[in-house]
Amino acid sequence: MGAESYLIMEEDASDLMISIDEKSADVFEAKADQMQLEASRLVRKKAAEKGGSLTVKRNVEVKNCADLKALENKRDDVFQMFKIRQERSWSALNISRELFEDFTGVFGVFAPVWKCVSVFGEKLEEHECDFPGFRSQRTSKFLAEGSFECTYVLRRVERHGRKVTKEESPFSIRQTAVYHKMLRQQYSGVVNCVSGEKQIDRLLDLAVSQQQKFPPFLIHSLLIADSVKGWMEYAAWIEKDLKTRSDRITFSKLGSMDEDFSFSVEDRQELKIIEDKVIDLQTIIATLSNNIKGVQIRPTTAEGMTGNTIDEYSSLLPNPNPGSTPVPTPEVAPEEFEVSGMSASDSTTPESEDYTDSSSDTMSDRSPTPSNERLYRKANRNLQNQLFDGRVENPPGMHFFYIPGSRRDELITYDTIKTHIQLGNAGINTKEAAEFSEATVSSAKNLFAILACLRKGGDIVSFLKEGISDIHLPFLRCGGPTQFNLKGNDGKEIKNIKKWNRQRKEDFDRFQWWLLTPFFSIGDHHDLAPNAALPFVPSTQQREEDKNPSTGAYSEVSIVQLHDNQHDFWGACVSNGTGLQVAIKKLKDNIEKEFEKEHTILKILGNKPHDHLVKLLASYKHQGHYHLIFPRANSNLRTYWESHSNPSFDRETILWTLWQMKGIASGLNTVHNFKVTIPLSVDGNFKLTQDNQKLGVKAGEEWYGRHGDIKPENILWFERTLHSRDGRGALQIADFGLGRFHGRESRTRAAGYHIFSSPTYEPPECHVHLKVSRAYDLWSLGCLFLEFLTWLLDGSDAIDDFAKSRSEDSFILNQEGKIKDDYFWTLWFDGAIRKAKPRKGVQDWATKLREHKKCSMLIRELLDLIVDGLLQIEPEKQGRS
Repeated sequence: MGAESYLIMEEDASDLMISIDEKSADVFEAKADQMQLEASRLVRKKAAEKGGSLTVKRNVEVKNCADLKALENKRDDVFQMFKIRQERSWSALNISRELFEDFTGVFGVFAPVWKCVSVFGEKLEEHECDFPGFRSQRTSKFLAEGSFECTYVLRRVERHGRKVTKEESPFSIRQTAVYHKMLRQQYSGVVNCVSGEKQIDRLLDLAVSQQQKFPPFLIHSLLIADSVKGWMEYAAWIEKDLKTRSDRITFSKLGSMDEDFSFSVEDRQELKIIEDKVIDLQTIIATLSNNIKGVQIRPTTAEGMTGNTIDEYSSLLPNPNPGSTPVPTPEVAPEEFEVSGMSASDSTTPESEDYTDSSSDTMSDRSPTPSNERLYRKANRNLQNQLFDGRVENPPGMHFFYIPGSRRDELITYDTIKTHIQLGNAGINTKEAAEFSEATVSSAKNLFAILACLRKGGDIVSFLKEGISDIHLPFLRCGGPTQFNLKGNDGKEIKNIKKWNRQRKEDFDRFQWWLLTPFFSIGDHHDLAPNAALPFVPSTQQREEDKNPSTGAYSEVSIVQLHDNQHDFWGACVSNGTGLQVAIKKLKDNIEKEFEKEHTILKILGNKPHDHLVKLLASYKHQGHYHLIFPRANSNLRTYWESHSNPSFDRETILWTLWQMKGIASGLNTVHNFKVTIPLSVDGNFKLTQDNQKLGVKAGEEWYGRHGDIKPENILWFERTLHSRDGRGALQIADFGLGRFHGRESRTRAAGYHIFSSPTYEPPECHVHLKVSRAYDLWSLGCLFLEFLTWLLDGSDAIDDFAKSRSEDSFILNQEGKIKDDYFWTLWFDGAIRKAKPRKGVQDWATKLREHKKCSMLIRELLDLIVDGLLQIEPEKQGRS
């Protein structure tokens, strides 16, 4: 196994590998007469008494990968501790690179340990290397089945014991690379120590003496203690040496113009030596302080094992000026673990597996130390900042925010929750913290996130104990304008909130809406609170014509872009590449019964998707209005004709036109064969304004669907669809408007006024007192198809000419006389009986198209079908869609 497979975990993996390859000969050098890797095992022997006893098996030589695998399979070990030796502080490690790579492969060591190892070998000054800071990582669901790893480099100073001259240093600076891995499931650990034989031996002896009370994380305490204690003596020696050397420097008298002061070459060299030692010390103390903080912050349950030692020795550290030496920033890692560690003084990496013994609960079940309180405040502040940074403002500048669910899930993890629970609750033990964390993940993530926005994440425990979770959100305001209070959405009183001040309650009420934005799934309907934020984002690709809503008699349509992680419409829509834009149809009147009719029909039709019927994606009620969400079209058919005013009369255009006409007819047939669950009225009870007559539905037709308003404006063109047959897009029937699906009677009522409109494509049934049936739509379809063929043969200008020719035979009369219209039919009277017939202008236009030079036999037959089959006054003579 090579290191390369593990280096890919680092962002700078390629650069790190190059660096390792360059330094490999200086870092790794196995000696034939010495052990490369020594293993000592701390074993828990099974016994009748609980837990058994701890024994030590020392100094087992590891020669190859097979030996490593055999040790890795040991499941009765509490710790497996490895030593990699180094003869001198400047010499290479006594291990081959191949064996070290095998070690990292067998124990699954993460990549940052290679950076720690790369600092070993010969160097002139301590500050010439870019020493890594504390690095760690933890897999998800750590306490259930994952692992935790950390690595860092410690440097210590010690008297070397050799005879020295007066000018020579009696100290040697050594380093220890620490690697620690814990595997939760196995409750075991691995420690690897390079040049740290004394610490390992002391740890083993201590483990045997303490037995059940042995803390698995103690290796870090010992290493930190050993690393810290020599530096005060070393700093005092540097100060004394500096004074001794400076006494030999001769300064001239102040004011002398001939000689201010002078340094000999020897003096300059001696001062340079002192300067280097001071810089070394500054670098070492800075990185040592960094690692102490990393170890102290990461494992909260381990703090009971290391905190006292850290607090004791950190007070002895000199305080370097942070601006003079760059200090690596520690990476965030888990904050709770009972772990075994690897420490390497000039070392590599062993595996340390997770281990929990009976002492862990006891150690966690105590009041938090002042450092815990500081950590809790810091954790709260960091998480609050991350949540605030994760907000999306919509619309921009209006201070309406939401936090996408995906961002919430990135930040509110099991590990984060447990950290806040442990730091924020005195006396809670590890088992309880795990249980509360699991409960939060499963049922109270939003509640925890809201509390985190208030910097009170640990309070989730109190809410869970009270039985409050996400199902009680949103909390409702109560108590009137002078006494601000909150209760659950079921009216339940929340005791934990009663003790809060007014400002905190108001902040909770404001923050909760950030987490309660809806996630839209296909077919969903949401009844949203007025304060709920909608998951829209500003679009950078919005067309000018889409910036303002389009308004009709019954609805208002807006084009918006949904947040990518707040919907699952990808399988039903085609994105423009920068996000998914949808059309939001806001119904102007709050007519719940009519909305339910349309919504139910569209939803059921959506379960049988048709390429030429627009799909209802979802719906919601917000601020008193119903809203329907549809895919965003590029235009309607009328606009398409106008933007393609002179279509090419080629094979592709002809086939596309015919295919779309076939698809529209097929889609309408699907609507006509849909059986409604709410019968349409048979006896018309809504008056027509032209002659005060009533409109009804033909007997037997009340159980079938109708569209009621087929026209080019209600046929949408999508440039791309999931099932496009070519690059020309597809047409879909849309706008099953409120009441239109159920006949003209509901539309007349919804309009709320009594001025008779003159829709071009309306069939004559409305005016000759025939009951409405599905054939109502076929007349409109015939009108549409006749215009479609006009566009194909002569372009969009010819459609306007066709309308003018129809208006010459207008029939509508009022008190002011004849009103021009462009109906496709003419009304006439047979005595007192109203009758209708296709207009002469329609028949003449069809004849003109038949004689067009581009008209083929196929188009001529299609024209015959339209005129003779669809544009018929008596429904019995009409064809079927």
